[in-house]
Amino acid sequence: MKTSTEQRKILTEAIKDKDGIIIVTETMGAFTVQTNEINLSENASAREIATWKDAIQGLLRNSYIEHYMSGPNFILTKNGWDLGDAISAGKL
Repeated sequence: MKTSTEQRKILTEAIKDKDGIIIVTETMGAFTVQTNEINLSENASAREIATWKDAIQGLLRNSYIEHYMSGPNFILTKNGWDLGDAISAGKL
């Protein structure tokens, strides 16, 4: 799978989170993708929000993340940890 800039950012930050958790929240006028205590989508425009949503859906579709507990929470899968490590190490 070819990964987007946003997908790479999600994965490389999520592997720094001890639990590999990604939290996505959407409220009136606000959208966030958060992991490792960092809001990755801060001050995103409507176009950028669509790109972040697509990034999450792509990671989910390709089994790099899976739903975790209730709500829009996700957790890295084994493949997600491996891909995040490879990206961080500069192997991809």
